[in-house]
Amino acid sequence: MLKFGENIRAWRLEKGVTQEKMAESLGVTAQAVSRWETGAACPDIEMLIPLAGYFGRTVDELLGSGGVRREEMVGRAYTLGREGKLSEAEKLCREGLRRYPGDSGLTMALCETLARMDGMEKEAIRLGEAALGSSDVSMKAKSTVTVTLIFLYRRLGEAERAREMTMSLPHLWECREALMGEEDGEALREMVKKLISFAAWKIQENRGGRIPEYVQLGFPFGEGPQEEEAFRIIGEYLRN
Repeated sequence: MLKFGENIRAWRLEKGVTQEKMAESLGVTAQAVSRWETGAACPDIEMLIPLAGYFGRTVDELLGSGGVRREEMVGRAYTLGREGKLSEAEKLCREGLRRYPGDSGLTMALCETLARMDGMEKEAIRLGEAALGSSDVSMKAKSTVTVTLIFLYRRLGEAERAREMTMSLPHLWECREALMGEEDGEALREMVKKLISFAAWKIQENRGGRIPEYVQLGFPFGEGPQEEEAFRIIGEYLRN
């Protein structure tokens, strides 16, 4: 409440209005504004959005959340993950979920972070399954979480559960690469090159039950086998 009151007072003075003028704009009494600013009382919940709008701020900022939004926390968590700073990413996600309980973006970010940490498989699975059950998660995001869960189940030796989830994903003829039309020309050629590179890299990878980096960070196409090398790898694999 003290932080809330400090924010109200600071922004009112910044705006250059009196308590009376602010009260008039919001349809409340000057006494109510005074009590908000001193922390003696808080506004009704339906007043939070009008208050935030009056100052041109978010409700999070109004309540003293430091202006850090969920989207920013999720983005920062994935950035930390790409940099290999998993402990920092975990800490940020857990802090975010304390502030925004049940948020699907933070839940998925924490799931994918824990999936890359030793001994955290069961909690990662619990979070991933919770994200799949959320109604505000996009189809693409659910596919990403499903793939993460598949590798986690494989790591824990739960082959049947992994197979069940694998079969729930779209097959080759329903992926965007297969559905790309002739009108896409150059984009289609680039996609074919990527698929060849991916297939060669997949053949080379060590299937040690770990979460492959391409699942978490996106396949590093620029770092995979180039065309001639990729064809050689695929050819040897098919002949054996």
